[in-house]
Amino acid sequence: MAVAAEFVGFYEREAKSVLVFFARRTLDGEVALDLTAETFAQAWRGWARVRTDSAEEMRAWLFTIARRQL
Repeated sequence: MAVAAEFVGFYEREAKSVLVFFARRTLDGEVALDLTAETFAQAWRGWARVRTDSAEEMRAWLFTIARRQL
C-alpha cells in the first residue's frame, strides 16, 4: 500500500502543474482535464520503474509523459 500512497502524494503535488501545462497549450479545459487524467494513468502504469529518489527527476519523467500525451 505504500506504493499507492507515494503515488497519491506525487499526484497531489503535481496535478495542478500538469493541468496548467495542458490548459495553456490547448485552451480547452475539458481537453486539459482529459490529458491530465491520461498522463497520470500512464504514470501509474510506469510507477514501478521510476526512480523516486529525486523529486526533479520524477517531475521531468512526468512532464515527458505529458508532452507525449499532448
